[in-house]
Amino acid sequence: MRRPGTLLAAIGIAVAAAIATIVSGIVMVTGGEDLAIDIVATIADEDAASVRDAMAGSALMGEAVDTLNARGIMALVTGAALLLFALFMGRAAVWSRVLVTISAALLLFVDLVILGDEGTKLMQMPAALGILGAIATFVLVWLPPNNRYARQLKANR
Repeated sequence: MRRPGTLLAAIGIAVAAAIATIVSGIVMVTGGEDLAIDIVATIADEDAASVRDAMAGSALMGEAVDTLNARGIMALVTGAALLLFALFMGRAAVWSRVLVTISAALLLFVDLVILGDEGTKLMQMPAALGILGAIATFVLVWLPPNNRYARQLKANR
């Protein structure tokens, strides 16, 4: 039996959402002080050099970097989970679709936090794509053709 297009679309969009969130997480984890300075400079409408001088060695800089690292790690973990479970969804088994749905919900939450806070476009654009992909994944995963396909595969075993 041939896989329905809705299942292939669900897998593809879930993978794309996961990769977008992973990209956002990589940017946050690897950005460090430079990324924090860029964000503060944008908020304060100052140039990065003056912000760097003002924040050099301060506890505020450490907190900003720690916050970016924590959010980046959350994005990497949720993106990796969605990617892994989406790749297991080829047979449309209920357990894999449930895990994809849960992972997409966690990814949606993390991406909303990233998008809702101050950040660079390089952090926020992939997060926005992750949000759109997670929402589309919720819908596509549970469409009736996927349910029929899973039932037929189970009956043929």
